[in-house]
Amino acid sequence: MPTTAAAGAQGVPNRRGREKTVQKKAGLAFWMQRVLEECNRASLEFAPDPVHDLRVALRRCRSMADGLMSIDSDPAWKKMKKAGKELFSRLGELRDAQVMEEWVTRLGKPDDPVTTTLLQFVAGRQTQLKQEAAQALGQFDRKGWERWSKLLPRRAARLRPGSAVFKLLALERWVEAHELHRRALRDRSQIGFQSGLSGFVTSWRTFSRGSTPFGAMISSNCRICWVKSTTLMSCGRPLCR
Repeated sequence: MPTTAAAGAQGVPNRRGREKTVQKKAGLAFWMQRVLEECNRASLEFAPDPVHDLRVALRRCRSMADGLMSIDSDPAWKKMKKAGKELFSRLGELRDAQVMEEWVTRLGKPDDPVTTTLLQFVAGRQTQLKQEAAQALGQFDRKGWERWSKLLPRRAARLRPGSAVFKLLALERWVEAHELHRRALRDRSQIGFQSGLSGFVTSWRTFSRGSTPFGAMISSNCRICWVKSTTLMSCGRPLCR
């Protein structure tokens, strides 16, 4: 029978293996390859799930590029980010229409004439938007994306996670979150603050995964800020001192 120490030793490689798998799935190479896969899925009929998954993959690549291009000056970062932004934006209206259809179906009554009219309008709108999405997908630079998917993850791998550079970047992102809150207090706008911080947290969470425990801590604190903002802003109390 294995001793407790032996069992613990056997468990260490397993944990490390799981951690490496998680980091691999959260890394730039994974998400850049995922974009190409989701392009193929979305092009079949532009169904809601593939369109959503493609936009998620694009957003994560752009978020990581945002952080890494401030450290690495290679022009490929900017090119990749620009290509991803164009496709992401051109799929946005289609995704909005699909979400609207989902909510109208969920909240409306089948025999309600308002529900029927809304669904007919959204369906007609989607037909046009799918044509535009097909055009956008056809214009997407897949060959360039494939080149960048080989080049950029190698460049990103040169940056050591947990280094002073990453910690400085994490601190800069935290300052940005604090500034969002400061402006919201000045303008008395909960919606603007929550919307801005929500996008910021999504961006930073994507970049911080697999980068540094400090980054994960920053991401966690930003989410706490967002949750606390609703009650604190109502009485004008500062979120960070």
